[in-house]
Amino acid sequence: MLAVFGAITYRTTREYLSAAKWRTHSWQLLEVQQSFLRHLMEAENGVRGYFISNRESDLQPFLEARTKLLGEFASLELLSADRPAQRTLLDGISRLFRMN
Repeated sequence: MLAVFGAITYRTTREYLSAAKWRTHSWQLLEVQQSFLRHLMEAENGVRGYFISNRESDLQPFLEARTKLLGEFASLELLSADRPAQRTLLDGISRLFRMN
């Protein structure tokens, strides 16, 4: 009886730890995605400001955001390595980055 109880406890603990690991992984991915989108909007605003004013200084937010985007994109690739559907989406975004 004690062995059965021990086996059930062991299995439940392993499942709990696995679920906690995936939950943490998902939160990390969501945080990087939100930061990526925020910097993408900053880049867009910088380009828009440049087009409106035609001043080089208005491109500064775009240049700063682009540097951050490249780092966050690398993080997204690492965090999404185990998810084929997200990898496909990231490959499409990567092609857009290379167009610049």
